[in-house]
Amino acid sequence: ALLRAGVELGEHDDRIIRWFADFADWSTLATITSWIERARTEDAPPEPGAKLAPVLPGLDRVVGESFVADYEPGADTPSQVWHVTERAVTPVPSASWTPRLLATLDRTRRSS
Repeated sequence: ALLRAGVELGEHDDRIIRWFADFADWSTLATITSWIERARTEDAPPEPGAKLAPVLPGLDRVVGESFVADYEPGADTPSQVWHVTERAVTPVPSASWTPRLLATLDRTRRSS
């Protein structure tokens, strides 16, 4: 939930998360996770200078031209694509993924 919300985690954060997972009961952990999930604002317009969220475990991140894409293991199509500029990181809806964009990402993915 924290990674999907774009929270960058350091060593201390990881230590506290592990401690909390061992310490907390399931209902408390589920409630806090729910707060994090509900606080996410994926549809909000990105702020100038916004950062790209860290890649989720198990995904491959590919950078091609001014686009970044995450792929599930073994997938041919990205699970998410962002347009990256100097001023912002903007999610690109899957309906807007053009054949040219997908081909560029695929070429970049195969060459890395």
